Amino acid sequence: MALHVDAFDRSTKHLRVTKDMNCDGTPNGRRVCNSASDSRGGAVGGTLLFDRGYLGLSASEYRSTYGTVAEPTVSIGMLRRHQVMEGLLRDVGVFENLKFQLGHTNYTHTEYEGAAAGTRFDNQGRDFRLEGRQQALRLTNGMQLDGTVGLQRESNDLQVKANNGTSTFLPPSRTRNTSVFTYQALNTSWGQLSAGARAETVEVVSTEAFGLNDAQTKKFKPLNMAFGAMRNLRNGDAQNGWQLTTNISASQRAPKDYELFANGEHAATGTYEIGQPNIGLEKAVQLDVGGEWKQGLHKFGITGFTSDFSNYISLQAKGTDHSGVPDYNFEGVRARFYGIESTAKVRMVGGQDAVLSNNAAHGVMDLELRADVVHAQDLTHNRPLPRIAPMRLGADAVWSRNAWGARLGFMHAAAQNRVPDNGASPGITTAANTLWNAALNYHTHSGPTHWLLFAKLDNITNKLAYSSTSVLTQTMGSNAPPLAGRSLKVGAQVSF
Repeated sequence: MALHVDAFDRSTKHLRVTKDMNCDGTPNGRRVCNSASDSRGGAVGGTLLFDRGYLGLSASEYRSTYGTVAEPTVSIGMLRRHQVMEGLLRDVGVFENLKFQLGHTNYTHTEYEGAAAGTRFDNQGRDFRLEGRQQALRLTNGMQLDGTVGLQRESNDLQVKANNGTSTFLPPSRTRNTSVFTYQALNTSWGQLSAGARAETVEVVSTEAFGLNDAQTKKFKPLNMAFGAMRNLRNGDAQNGWQLTTNISASQRAPKDYELFANGEHAATGTYEIGQPNIGLEKAVQLDVGGEWKQGLHKFGITGFTSDFSNYISLQAKGTDHSGVPDYNFEGVRARFYGIESTAKVRMVGGQDAVLSNNAAHGVMDLELRADVVHAQDLTHNRPLPRIAPMRLGADAVWSRNAWGARLGFMHAAAQNRVPDNGASPGITTAANTLWNAALNYHTHSGPTHWLLFAKLDNITNKLAYSSTSVLTQTMGSNAPPLAGRSLKVGAQVSF
């Protein structure tokens, strides 16, 4: 039998940034107004192990009280409780194993205007998943077929009520999702072929009239399919060389309840969000092609991708407002994404493959590199899609010796000038920035107890930078919160 217990308690002050801020018109120094938080939680679980499998139970709780940056006088009290049962049984007929998971989640958060309770969100979620891993099927020419089949059932009941009992933001809603799925992989002497499929039945119900919409039921039947291939060109015991991959998929997603029925102010983002009950399935065809090269301890990988959406559900600025709160509509548009992402690791010090020195007496050091860029276009309105990350380039020098480890690096984000108009006003662009970070850690054991001591220094140069993916950058103007300024975190983690 195995037991697990964990707990945490965390408190943060208002976020320190690199520019002067104000709080509802009053100077607030270099602190983001209403950004403090207090969080605590814990989990307990146990697993009974037996010859042919296991059965486990766990329960967790998470509590948090935090301010909403967009509303200087509004705070949120949140509580999430989650219980789950999971089990596995081996050697069941044609299956190598059968695995199930049964879960229940109770989530609630209340928005407080000062000390007065306001809007309350209550969501009851239940989920069940059963999947079977097939016995490996050996075929001719050394081929082998492995696969998984399964079914899943999810349900959510959501209510958003003001303190007088009336619905706000969106009507009471009920979502039911039933799906069956499979994934099959054919392993060959030269690589692998794979295929997957998922068929769903989704029902989203608005149980009462709200805003301009009557109570209604929306039904969807998403279907997802994917095919992939991997060509292994590596050889020898070290498996050096290239491995090439490609995947093509057709995906569909049912809209969420808020995308269909929302009609109210969202305090966390400072927007008035309006759903569209007539939105259909989100649909896309996606293709990616990539490769990974390996030579000893050196690695390099690159992937190019494209996604064409015949219907992409996007939250778009409308150019109007409700009492000064900007309106944002959920809207289905044709869209196209394409881009490249790449990673690399180069052994610089320690080992026969090292670039600078084979000597590992003072530890080993790797240089880790990463880069990504994406282009996203709204084809319906012939303009950029909102809240897209810019091109990013990063590098880290990673050192380790015995129980010690350290890291020093940076992440550079290019300027994001491809932004749509913010309603009738020009969209907010974000300038290029480079953020430097460092970390130090030490691992030690004392009998069965393991200790991790760590320190992390972020934004070493105290650079002013904004997130291009945050809606607050667009809605809060000159008082939009930048990314955190220079910060130091020190801590200890113990497990036994």
